[in-house]
Amino acid sequence: FTGGLTATTLTTAAQGYDVLFRGTGTITNDVTFLNTGTLTLGDAAGDILLFDGGLDTLANSSASVGGTVRTSGDQIDLEAVSLVGNATVDSTNSGGTTAGADINFTTTVNADLASNNRTLTVNAGTGGVAQFTGIVGGTQSLADLDVTGTRLDLAANMTVDAGAGGATVTFNSPVQLEGNITIDTDGTNDNNLSFLSTISADVAGNDRTLTVTAGGATAQFGSTVGATALAAFDVTAN
Repeated sequence: FTGGLTATTLTTAAQGYDVLFRGTGTITNDVTFLNTGTLTLGDAAGDILLFDGGLDTLANSSASVGGTVRTSGDQIDLEAVSLVGNATVDSTNSGGTTAGADINFTTTVNADLASNNRTLTVNAGTGGVAQFTGIVGGTQSLADLDVTGTRLDLAANMTVDAGAGGATVTFNSPVQLEGNITIDTDGTNDNNLSFLSTISADVAGNDRTLTVTAGGATAQFGSTVGATALAAFDVTAN
């Protein structure tokens, strides 16, 4: 689909064809992509796709994302994500539905190439949880990452050390550790890291650990660390 697309219903079948969206689009129903070929949700900064009933790519092995993918207060579930441009994933429809909804990255998130300096912005609103279950930047690092939601759940490591340096990885939400987590912004050119709310373990008895490595950049902690106690907390930063 190239250019403007408006559809009341989009249905895909579990067959081996590719689906590609370029440009803008609005789809009203809750879309589940069942195709087993490739899935591309935008590939340029100006691409804006509104899935007005929700979005689920879990039946597809991966999704390439560039530009903006939105819902208006509907849940977003994404399988392995490759950023083919700077991307925004937003369940508030650019603030039109402030409560938003949960945004779940169920496996990995990577840039297509670290040298492309891809950035990711996630906005789950005032009522949605942003969850990262898989490793972020493990294969191809990101250049920046900013997350907003009622909570940010982290279950795997993050590497955001690509780019010219000086970017600030920003977590606006309370962070809940669902595993032992390392966040690394220490690259050839270091990025800063800012936690603007609390950091807690999911359960104190799980003995969660957090390691932050920012190299020569700064790491900022704006609220309580360990409201639900961590077992270890290590920071390397300027």
